[in-house]
Amino acid sequence: MDTNVTVNANRPIVKLKLDVIFKRVFGDAKNEDIIASMLSALLEIPRENIRHIEIQNVELPPEELGRKFSRLDLKLNVDNKTVNVEMQVNYEPDFRDRTLFYWARMFGEELKEGALYGDLKPTYCVNIINFNLLPCKEYHSFYQPLEKTRHDLLSDHYPQCHLPQRGRRIMAPSLRGLSA
Repeated sequence: MDTNVTVNANRPIVKLKLDVIFKRVFGDAKNEDIIASMLSALLEIPRENIRHIEIQNVELPPEELGRKFSRLDLKLNVDNKTVNVEMQVNYEPDFRDRTLFYWARMFGEELKEGALYGDLKPTYCVNIINFNLLPCKEYHSFYQPLEKTRHDLLSDHYPQCHLPQRGRRIMAPSLRGLSA
């Protein structure tokens, strides 16, 4: 039997790990409340603080021929913040580099000609991974550009990367006790 389908009380349950199912559920504006609840848990922000979600085009076309084309799983504008949510089931050796590439592309594409750098929107990448990428016991790893020794934040506009890992306990109050 397919590992992405579970039978419960003689009814098949399709797992959200399937790319097409994940995009169907979280990429549909009719499911804004489900999307907001997921983001609240993953980004550790109160649900009531999420006031507006807009689903955006997931394609990141290259600016010139011969450059890399990218397609995200889910791209959202959440209260004037850009959020990319990626579901990754299988380990890929270059996964960390791909995450950084998507992060940089999204951050840089927001600034329009003549705009000030201070107009850059905060950019978040949330990678839901079905493998253990990091040698840690925590469910949620959080990355952002910091000074190496003093840990000073370079800018509050800089991107953030969130990496929940499979098999770790979810610590968000609304989801305590669940496993990723």
